[in-house]
Amino acid sequence: MRRGHTQIVVPDNGVAEGRYVGLAIGGILALSALLLPFHQAHHKGPALASHQVALDSLDSQVQVAVTDLRLTHEEIRDWHQDNLDEGRVDAEAWPPPAELAEAFLPPFDGGQWHSPAPGRYLGPIAGHTLVIDSRAAPAEIWLCDAPPAGLADTDLITAPCHQVVTPGPQTHKDH
Repeated sequence: MRRGHTQIVVPDNGVAEGRYVGLAIGGILALSALLLPFHQAHHKGPALASHQVALDSLDSQVQVAVTDLRLTHEEIRDWHQDNLDEGRVDAEAWPPPAELAEAFLPPFDGGQWHSPAPGRYLGPIAGHTLVIDSRAAPAEIWLCDAPPAGLADTDLITAPCHQVVTPGPQTHKDH
């Protein structure tokens, strides 16, 4: 009598497939780690004119003051528009620094600010003089080592003052 044929059946628990999937994932991760440095976007930022300075290159006190001025600029323009709506003439519609300080708008609440011309304000910050021109829709902010003699752009450039600029929105996809 012959005994029956015995066959060994290996259980199909997915061990072999799991190894292949694990190796594929590991290979993809290793390839990505090797190629990632070559896929980085390198930005030098916008080219600045000789009279301009980037906001992020300034010390922190000046950065805070410029950020405050940009926010306060919107309040100043709203205040100006409200005064125009009430019938004031343009030169009288710009709020004086004393009113801005009373409204606790930074950095005007620190005092020592003055307005040599309608819509323009000067004040000391961290050993510098900041000049803001609120007449323009985006605020024009200048950083001067000393108070400038005039407020025209050419006067500010020759003072020497530096126009504070922030990087614009990126027009391409960053990686």
